Amino acid sequence: MLERGAAVGDEVLIVDDGEGGWKGIALALQLAADGKRVHLSTPLPYVGAALGPFTQNKLVPRVAEAGIVRHPFSLLTAVDDDGVTLRTDGKPNRLTGIDTVILAGWHEPVTDLYFDLKPRHASVRRVGDAVASRTMLESIHEAERVARRV
Repeated sequence: MLERGAAVGDEVLIVDDGEGGWKGIALALQLAADGKRVHLSTPLPYVGAALGPFTQNKLVPRVAEAGIVRHPFSLLTAVDDDGVTLRTDGKPNRLTGIDTVILAGWHEPVTDLYFDLKPRHASVRRVGDAVASRTMLESIHEAERVARRV
């Protein structure tokens, strides 16, 4: 089961939003281990393109070993009852038999705590995912810059 209780079918497309990190890969590996037929699309040159080299060297070969079909340079353009259409290298790429599409990305900022605290504390600052979706490294760097100004 995924967010909001959605069941996962037998043939799954996981769509990386261009973050190129571990989320889509980790989910794809888990679903493949659960016996699902998994496709993983990304607009980047290859799956896991934003991971560091040490992580790529361990994680990306596991994707191939798990039989996950990779679709680099691809954007999801349509979903219907018969499957999905990706735009791959600028050309339509139709995938039939896909019964589940999972968006690995498209994060929304978590702002509740900031807006709860702001009226009570004049020096509250927002960083990281309280502003917009960030990687851990970006969040740490942003927090460090704020901390130096305090």
